[in-house]
Parts: sequence; C-alpha cells; structure tokens
Amino acid sequence: MTLQFTLRLLPGTWRIVRLPGDAPWLHEALRSPWAFLARTPDEVSLLLPEEVPAPEGSRTHGPLRGLRVEGTLDFALVGVLAGLSRALAEAGVPILAFSTYDTDYLFVPADRCAEAVRALRGAGYAVEE
Repeated sequence: MTLQFTLRLLPGTWRIVRLPGDAPWLHEALRSPWAFLARTPDEVSLLLPEEVPAPEGSRTHGPLRGLRVEGTLDFALVGVLAGLSRALAEAGVPILAFSTYDTDYLFVPADRCAEAVRALRGAGYAVEE
C-alpha cells in the first residue's frame, strides 16, 4: 500500500552548507525564517535559502528546490519518505530529505525540479505549486 500525500513546492531556491563538526554556533545563519540544522561530531549541515550568506569556510551545494508534505504527519505513519523517495529514485532524481516534528521535506536539484514534480504526480502524489 502506498500512502498518498499532497506536496507543496516551496518558494525560492536553497543550498546545503557543510561545516566541520566543531564549528561555532551559527547565530547569523539561523536568523533566517527558514533553516534546517543538523549537528554531529563530524559535521554541521545547514539547509538555507540561497539569499542567506553561507558561513565563511563552508562547502555548499545548490541550488535546490524544496517540497513540503502538507499537513501534520502522525508519528505512527510508516513509509512516508520511502514512498516519496522511491518515486524520485525511479526517475533518477537525487534528493535531500529533512524531517521536522510535524512533517517531511524533500529537496531536489533546481534544474531537475520539473522532472521531480512529474515523477511524484506520476506516482499518485498531488503537487501544488
């Protein structure tokens, strides 16, 4: 059984930023209304809108476009990202996935966004732009 969700294309473009694991806390980068942060002993990864300056000395990759799973997802749901990523993997579109407490986000290369939207729609997902 494939779970079907509605996704919304986020405005603008994004980039993923990598810093060393011992990088200082990044107050400026996190002032953006949109930012995703993951910190491990090995690295700090930030997903930021492209208009937000990347911290000095960081490696970056982008531009990316973002898709948000609409609504609030119950923690008991299984396979949300698996279904979405399967549809994009079958189309050969690479993804970067982030989850929040409420929902999931997928980011795809900006130049492959239309292809990603077609693949998701072809798999039965609604995508709103």
